[in-house]
Amino acid sequence: MKASINILFLCQFLSISPSLVAWELAKEQEGSVYTKDIENSPLKAFKAVTTVDSTLTALVALLKDTKAGPDWLYSCLSLKRIHSDSPTQVYNYTINDLPWPVKDRYAIIYSELEQDPQTKAVRVTMKGLSH
Repeated sequence: MKASINILFLCQFLSISPSLVAWELAKEQEGSVYTKDIENSPLKAFKAVTTVDSTLTALVALLKDTKAGPDWLYSCLSLKRIHSDSPTQVYNYTINDLPWPVKDRYAIIYSELEQDPQTKAVRVTMKGLSH
C-alpha cells in the first residue's frame, strides 16, 4: 500500500504570518520540493511532497520515533522530544551535522501531525522556534 505524505517546514525564528506567495517548484526527483519566501526573513519556507511504499501506520510511527531520526533524517546527529502538547503536537530538539568550518547546528522544532479524514493523506507541519 502506498502512503502519501506532505511535509511543510516553515523556517522561522519568530511567529510570522503565512505569506500569500505561491509555492515554487525547486526540485523534483523521488518527490517534489517547493519553496517560498517568508516575509521579513532571509530564510525560505519549504515543503516536500512524496509517496512512499508503506502503510500509514508504519509511516506515522517512523515520524514519531525520535530515536530513529538520526538513521533516516539527512545530517541529523540527534533528535530528542522535549515537550508534547498532545500525541500530534510535539517539540523536538535536533542537532545537525554541518561540514567544517561551520559548527553543527541545533534547533527546536514544533511539529504538528494531521490526517485528512477523507483522503487519508498525512501532513506534517514543522516550525523552527527561536532559542
